[in-house]
Amino acid sequence: MPTLSSLLGSTFSGDTGQQGEVSLSTTVVVNPNVDPSVADLTAGNASLLTAQFSLPRAPDVTIGTVSLGSNTTNAAVTNSGSNGDTTLNFTIPKGGDVALGTVSVVNPNVNPSISDVGTNGDSVFNFNLSRSADVSIGTVTTGSAGTSASVTNVGSNGDVVLDFTIPRGDTGDATTGKAIAMAIVFG
Repeated sequence: MPTLSSLLGSTFSGDTGQQGEVSLSTTVVVNPNVDPSVADLTAGNASLLTAQFSLPRAPDVTIGTVSLGSNTTNAAVTNSGSNGDTTLNFTIPKGGDVALGTVSVVNPNVNPSISDVGTNGDSVFNFNLSRSADVSIGTVTTGSAGTSASVTNVGSNGDVVLDFTIPRGDTGDATTGKAIAMAIVFG
């Protein structure tokens, strides 16, 4: 068996002492709240060490109670475990009552919305709902021959009012129109 001085080189000097013996006696499992330790069971024998290790086990984690609080109670978790073990107790707030508040109709250019105006954990929902847009014809104007037709929305608040400009047609040939009419009649 190598000696300490042979392992570490010439750092140590002196006479070789008595050879010792180290043995492991037992390993004791203790509760998680106890610090690990090593005990010498030989009680003063300088050449013999019999070690006993005390090692904490992993803590147990369990769910204790789950209780329902009021709708104004805050959620809570407490630990009622002992000896380093964990027992979790939960308090969960009760959901509040839910009621319909007001329903308002708003113009189509307003985004729909919902708001909760309740108190003490209760919910009262108010709704703003957009109505559908009104669509109507505004003015119809005859434009000059050869111009482009156009449609303009002159509505407000999200409603649609369409103003049309339709160009006058070119003057047609009276004889061409009569020939077409005769072809249709005599077909």
